[in-house]
Amino acid sequence: MSVSRRPIALVAALTGALSSLAETIENRNGQISKFKNLTPENRQLLELYFGLPYAGGHVSTEYPDAMEGLKNLTDDVIFFSHLLCKDLEAHGNEVLYKLRSKFKGVVDQIHAIELSPDRTAGLIPPLEQYSEWISGFSQTK
Repeated sequence: MSVSRRPIALVAALTGALSSLAETIENRNGQISKFKNLTPENRQLLELYFGLPYAGGHVSTEYPDAMEGLKNLTDDVIFFSHLLCKDLEAHGNEVLYKLRSKFKGVVDQIHAIELSPDRTAGLIPPLEQYSEWISGFSQTK
């Protein structure tokens, strides 16, 4: 492919987010397994689940941190996937425009994934959340 810059960075960011998400899910599942093994005499479930002090002031925030990580990484996967689709569609349309002028019978349009705002409202993280990442790219090429 002749894609460069942001779409390539998006593939790397998406790959990293997916890998981190898988690790976080595995960590969360490990925590749940530990919760299942707690006995009624060892009443630390609520404290471990919510990250509250227990047994002489100890605090474990592993589970709440894993849940926050799941939220953030899921947002990353959604956002980077969405932006990658938009960038690849734009690139495809550029290539299509060039091909139309050189060849007859070229397809009329790029078949894009339906990502209109009314269909994705509330599902795609806000652009502002990723403004620092996006600011590193002057164009979508």
